[in-house]
Amino acid sequence: MAFRFTPPLAEWLCSPRGAEWLRRADALPLTPATRLADLQTLRRHLSAAEAAAVVEQTLLRRRGRAKFERAGDMLFTRDALEQATHPQVARHRAARFDGLSPVADLGCGIGGDALAL
Repeated sequence: MAFRFTPPLAEWLCSPRGAEWLRRADALPLTPATRLADLQTLRRHLSAAEAAAVVEQTLLRRRGRAKFERAGDMLFTRDALEQATHPQVARHRAARFDGLSPVADLGCGIGGDALAL
């Protein structure tokens, strides 16, 4: 069964307890060879859904570092991260709006273009 990211899990991940577990999980290798053991380590302290959310979000944040300087502070879904604008493209687009204020990114996904603005 695939991981299902829900609003209550997002809220929990943003809580002080969730943020602490995300910090701890970032120290885990979470490689294909260690992922089961790493997940079992988390399951000693978290529910199955919380542990799965921490693992998924940690892996997505690691991938997100290629596109976002602040990936460690963001929440991602797999689809949104895959579709996010590359930083070079976002900076190019943002440059077209230099000197204009205010600017609104009304069609944004997870905000890659908005962050560049």
